Order: sequence, then C-alpha cells, then structure tokens
Amino acid sequence: MRDAVMRMQRDYCLVFASPDDGFPLGYVARKRLALELLTGSRPDVLRLVTIAPCLPISISVNEALRVLVRKQAQLGVLCDREGAAIGMCTREVLRCLAEDRL
Repeated sequence: MRDAVMRMQRDYCLVFASPDDGFPLGYVARKRLALELLTGSRPDVLRLVTIAPCLPISISVNEALRVLVRKQAQLGVLCDREGAAIGMCTREVLRCLAEDRL
C-alpha cells in the first residue's frame, strides 16, 4: 500500500468539513470542479463531493481495489489503527499495483 499512497494525486481535491478537521469529508474531481467554476456561479461543493472510503492500513491492495469498486469511488483514504488519515490512493494506482505494473 505504501506505493499506492506515495503517488501524486493531481486529479482530485480533498474536501474537509472545516479548516481544523483532520479527516477528509470526501473528494471532488478537479475537472468537475473546474467545469462548475466556468459557469460563473459559485459552485455547491458539497453537491460535488464523493465520500471517500476509509481503507485500514492492514488492507491488501486487492481488497482495497474491491472496496473502491464496490463503493463506486475513484479515491480511498488510507487510515492508521486509530482512524487518522495518513494518505490517499486512486483506483487506477491500486489496479496497476495489483497487475504489478508499478
């Protein structure tokens, strides 16, 4: 899982409930947010948020991939034993790791 978390995730923006919140509420795809901003109106970010599944640090790459597919999420948040967010990974990176392409 370390390889999955250490990759840069440029296609997604994490969304937090407040500036002090340590765990993301979910994520928004940058392209989707950009399209909303181009309309000229203030985007309703909460409407754009996809809830990111929490993946425990002990999870295998294949199981993490199954969770993201089942939840229809493109991004998962890797959590330590106390539930604190320590990184994120995309479905694509997990798929590459599962196929041994990274």
